[in-house]
Amino acid sequence: PTDSKIANGNPNIGFMPKSSGASSPGWITVTEHKISQSFDLTRVMFSRGNVTEKKRFGSLVQQGEYVLDMYAGIGYYTLPALVHGNAKHVTACEWNPHALNALRFNLKMNR
Repeated sequence: PTDSKIANGNPNIGFMPKSSGASSPGWITVTEHKISQSFDLTRVMFSRGNVTEKKRFGSLVQQGEYVLDMYAGIGYYTLPALVHGNAKHVTACEWNPHALNALRFNLKMNR
């Protein structure tokens, strides 16, 4: 089937919002265990399936600890380490600029 909105075989081209970030139409907020996680659902993924693991991780972190979060995304483990574990510092590594934008937003919102 041909659709005028399909470009180069990619059905998402033409439907993707042009903007990203807190003012974009795909920006949503999910709250789990008193932590707000905002993100653009058209640009990054969110997994509700690991909600108990995120809570458990936050309880494992001890006050004053340093934490390294590889593949931090929007802050799945960074935020529980800071909010519930009271980590002294979290180094969050992320390559997706849209996830990184959401992570920065989430850090401000969960102070």
